[in-house]
Amino acid sequence: SLTIDGITFVVDSGLIRQTQWNPTTVSKFIPVVGHSQDGVKQRWGRVGRKAPGWVFPLYTFEQWKDVLLPHTPPESARDDLEQFYLTAKTAGVDDPKQFVWPAAFLRAGEPPSDMQKDFKKELERSENALSVSGLIDKDGDVTQIGKEVQVFNTSIFQARAIVLGDQLACSIEVA
Repeated sequence: SLTIDGITFVVDSGLIRQTQWNPTTVSKFIPVVGHSQDGVKQRWGRVGRKAPGWVFPLYTFEQWKDVLLPHTPPESARDDLEQFYLTAKTAGVDDPKQFVWPAAFLRAGEPPSDMQKDFKKELERSENALSVSGLIDKDGDVTQIGKEVQVFNTSIFQARAIVLGDQLACSIEVA
C-alpha cells in the first residue's frame, strides 16, 4: 500500500508473507501463501497512479480466479486473540464469546464457515489460557495482574513476563 513516484512496472508473484496462528500448538508463524484476489488488485494499483504503467503477474488468469481467495482473511481470523479477549473484558464486555463481533463474520441464515468456527474456537482457547495464567478469575473477571498485563500492546506471554519481571525486581533482565 505504498505509492512510489517513478514506479512504472510491477512484477507480481501472487504471494505474500501472512501471519498464521495455530491454536493447537499455540504458535504464530509467517509462511508465504497465495495472496487474495483483492490483495493483488490493490498491489496492481501501485503502478499507474501518477503515470502510465504495467503489471506483470507471474500466474495465469485461471490461477488468479481458481486458486487465490477472493478476499484476504482478516487478521482476527488468523491470530492469537488473548490480548483481544482481555481488552474486551477490561472494556466491560461480560462474555466476549457471546458478543457479536464484526470479526465473527456471521450472516443471517447462513451456516457458520470454517473461519467463523476458528474465530469462536480461538476465543474459547483464549478464555481458558487467560484463566489458567491468572489474568481472569473463575468468575471471568479481570484480575489485578490481568489489568496490568492488558495495558501492554504485545502478546500476553511477553506482557506477563514484563509484569512478573517488575514484581521480581528483574525488569531489566526480562526486557
